[in-house]
Amino acid sequence: MVSIYKNQQFYIGTTPVPTAAFDSSLSSEIARYRTQTDTPTVVINADTTAFYGEVYRIMLLAKKERAKVVARID
Repeated sequence: MVSIYKNQQFYIGTTPVPTAAFDSSLSSEIARYRTQTDTPTVVINADTTAFYGEVYRIMLLAKKERAKVVARID
């Protein structure tokens, strides 16, 4: 699960990830799950004040890595 909080802090699972390292970290996480399932799923949990562009960027990255994407905005 990917979370984006109102302060634009990114998390993969419960681990905070710096913005600069997020893309490579998410790609690695998807690759790790691909060993367990054919099509990993990335669940995006975003605060309503999270930047839409960041949510969209994560969706594109997940799709590029051939993962399913589910988004939830709180």
